[in-house]
Amino acid sequence: MSQTTNRPVVIVYSILAALQVINGGLALIDTLDKDIAAIIALVIGAITAGAAFWVESQVTPWDQVVSKMQDGTVVAGPASGVVPPEA
Repeated sequence: MSQTTNRPVVIVYSILAALQVINGGLALIDTLDKDIAAIIALVIGAITAGAAFWVESQVTPWDQVVSKMQDGTVVAGPASGVVPPEA
């Protein structure tokens, strides 16, 4: 299995970055009208913002994963999946 097949977020952001560069290049060499280039940039920006919002919604907050620091070590929080040893 390829390294990139299990990393869809990297693929999506790579495609969005490439589209931004292509759009900028086409606008600079006057292939696209400035209004069309601006609309394309706005659409790419909206998709990027939506993707960033989706990625952020998939991330568990820090205080749920790490409960506290105790004696210089990290004590796992409730969302970490680590079962604390019985005392």
